[in-house]
Amino acid sequence: MTPDRAQTQHFYHELFAWEFADSDHESIALIDGRPVCGIWPDSGELGRGLSYWHIYLHVADLGSAIRRAARTDGAILWGPGDYLGLASVATVRDPVGATFSLWQPHRTDRLLTDLSGTLTWAELVADELAAIPSFYGAAIGLDAAMTRTPGRRYRVLLSDGIPVAGVVHSATKAHWRAYFSVPDLTSALAKATDIGGHVVSPPVETAIGRTALIRDPHGALLGLLQPTSGPGHETTDDNAGYPSTLTL
Repeated sequence: MTPDRAQTQHFYHELFAWEFADSDHESIALIDGRPVCGIWPDSGELGRGLSYWHIYLHVADLGSAIRRAARTDGAILWGPGDYLGLASVATVRDPVGATFSLWQPHRTDRLLTDLSGTLTWAELVADELAAIPSFYGAAIGLDAAMTRTPGRRYRVLLSDGIPVAGVVHSATKAHWRAYFSVPDLTSALAKATDIGGHVVSPPVETAIGRTALIRDPHGALLGLLQPTSGPGHETTDDNAGYPSTLTL
């Protein structure tokens, strides 16, 4: 959710060229008429005035994934329920405290990813990492591996051998964070600052590309990624089917 849907739409339209299809309850962000993510307005029920990005992980069978998550020290916080007729979803807290949702699509077409302005990577950030491989392996079927980059080891989660997310150690509250592809990170950071965002961490070179973290005008944290191979490119894999939504 966001406390100001109009301002949030303006920010992301200017940053990523998103258009929006609005309803009373949600806005769907679009690129070339294809859905990228959802933005929920603040209902006022919680009254926190906060916003953040919430990751959804694709599963083939939601009921089975819920049962497996519950058996492996995960907590089912909500669901199963319907998401605007697009998918059946359930919200889960993993054993290290990170919250995400499971997404079983009703249709064969997926949310747009791996193009400029769309979700292209995700990272699970946590202090305690020991329980992560067994939980995500049992609940969702993701494998864990360690990769080596110059001066750094980087943990990844894989779907059918393809890296779909990173795992980062940090002494902070566990959370998932989303990265969106941009063709030029320097220009994107300048634009984000000009339209009310601010840079949280400066650009760094990583195995997947040049990245930085920013906050939007209402404080939602997100990553920008200039991929190593250039602007995002559409593939048959879409980060294990991650859609994403701005939520409170």
